[in-house]
Amino acid sequence: MAAPAAKHADHPHPGLPQVGESAAAADVCADAQRRILPVSIPPLLGFLRWAYTLAITHAHEETHDWLYTNFALLVCNTDYLEPGKEFTLDFWRGGQNEMLGHNPFLEVRAVGYEDFLSLRDSLVPSLIKAIDQNFYPMVFVDESFLPYSSTFGCGKFYPHHTLLYGYDNQENVFHVLGFGNTGTGDVFGRFGPQRVSFCELRAAANGMHVALEQRRIEEQLTYFLRLKKLGLDPIPPSFSFDLDVLRRSLMDYLEGRSYFGRLNHNLHNAVIGLRVYEQLDRYFLLAEEGRMGADREDVRHLHVLEDHKRLMVQRLRYLAKKKIAALTDLNLLAQAWHALAGKLYVAKLRAMRNPTSTSPRYCRAMRKLLQEQKEGDTKLVTALLKLL
Repeated sequence: MAAPAAKHADHPHPGLPQVGESAAAADVCADAQRRILPVSIPPLLGFLRWAYTLAITHAHEETHDWLYTNFALLVCNTDYLEPGKEFTLDFWRGGQNEMLGHNPFLEVRAVGYEDFLSLRDSLVPSLIKAIDQNFYPMVFVDESFLPYSSTFGCGKFYPHHTLLYGYDNQENVFHVLGFGNTGTGDVFGRFGPQRVSFCELRAAANGMHVALEQRRIEEQLTYFLRLKKLGLDPIPPSFSFDLDVLRRSLMDYLEGRSYFGRLNHNLHNAVIGLRVYEQLDRYFLLAEEGRMGADREDVRHLHVLEDHKRLMVQRLRYLAKKKIAALTDLNLLAQAWHALAGKLYVAKLRAMRNPTSTSPRYCRAMRKLLQEQKEGDTKLVTALLKLL
């Protein structure tokens, strides 16, 4: 599950170490009672599996070649009308679990939920010890017990991963990343630093017991993430910008196909690249007909598209910095993608006000917007490939 992103979420956030600060920043905030590991506002927020892992790595400049080589492709499923299925639009990197070591700069350890819950009274000391060892715990808890969450106090079970990046023993709190229910933001508040008391985190963990016993949720694991350069491996990982991979991804985007991940995944019920717009058009047509149900996620789908356009803008700036193409040409494309992202942002606000609307005016406006986005993407990706 993931919350939509906040307005200007890629801007510096008070209280967060920003891009370019090294992991040594953790030592500045560390003493016998308090430790805070460095994080930054990540470039992708549509799903928190991206936001959490990139919040750790994006503060380190040596990871940017990998970031801007990747994340050019989109994917969505086509079987969302089947029982138990829902429409999901996401970035495509082969379909692997991103929390299990597929970010090359992160060391990952995973713990089954029953093992995690067995810690009970030693839960807080164990999490503090992990942070002292430079691990970022990503715990799977009932978020309705966390005061910063929009679901707090609603009485409805809401399982979700939460990333811890620090603690304070004097105040008995963990520092976590997430969407706050207060503050500036377009949907669930601004994504950024939050505080959770030790007691509140214990309650959120204990809240999972009944659901697990009744098998109401699937095992989603608790993860402990650490930058490899802070681990035991004496040779830090590296990744050089791969222009060939980016070209291939952009061509795949235009052609609506990808071979990434097909060794382990059949794509019979999924489409890639520009073809996601066909499914989004169908999605809003079915919504107008009242066939999409009451649990639609219009805001999230539009935000993932917005993430994609904004990351393209950042990628073009990075290409200009590396002098891969002419600055003037890249700036023109960046301005055009920025304009597309702006239109998606406005549409996202409209969707927020009409989360399950079947109004023909609303649904047809969304379909018109998506057609414009598809035409814009086609034109801009084609132009970018000519520059590369």
